[in-house]
Amino acid sequence: MVWYARCVVKKSVCVAAVAAALVLGPGTSAFATAPQTGPPIDSDQLAKGTTDANSTLESLGHGRYRLVVQNTTGVGYINSFDWVAGPGLTVTAVTGASKGKCTLRSGTIACVARLAPPKCTCLPGGTMTIDFKMSGDNATDPKGVRITHGVVGSYLAIKTITPVPYHIPSALPGGEDANV
Repeated sequence: MVWYARCVVKKSVCVAAVAAALVLGPGTSAFATAPQTGPPIDSDQLAKGTTDANSTLESLGHGRYRLVVQNTTGVGYINSFDWVAGPGLTVTAVTGASKGKCTLRSGTIACVARLAPPKCTCLPGGTMTIDFKMSGDNATDPKGVRITHGVVGSYLAIKTITPVPYHIPSALPGGEDANV
């Protein structure tokens, strides 16, 4: 069973919608919407959102960037993924990757690499870095001061994952603290 709520107006409206969904049951809504048809939507299957990996972007200066991708999935090995730059940004070249192979395909960084799953979901698993060149991040305000929008609108899309034949725990065995 999948429970989801879409809140765009106010927090109080969102709380009311979630409460109504809990009372009314799955496939219903406090908002006037069409009934859900087909299978439920898993948020990790949407193109612009995932909890299966962390990604960070670092500016190295002069149009050069470094993307770091970490496997955080409780499913298994990440085999391939794409990184899509946000509106107004254009990836012009992939200059290196610490693992696997990354190429530029229609403005998207497409990577094939085997990123190991974490030992527990409290820690990251396999990590890789991708160095690339990008243009378009040169907006300025009326006084000429540079404005950095970061990665607004950019996203990581996991393409393939190989499940492991065991459970990936949420905590380390023996009560060890992952943050020590």
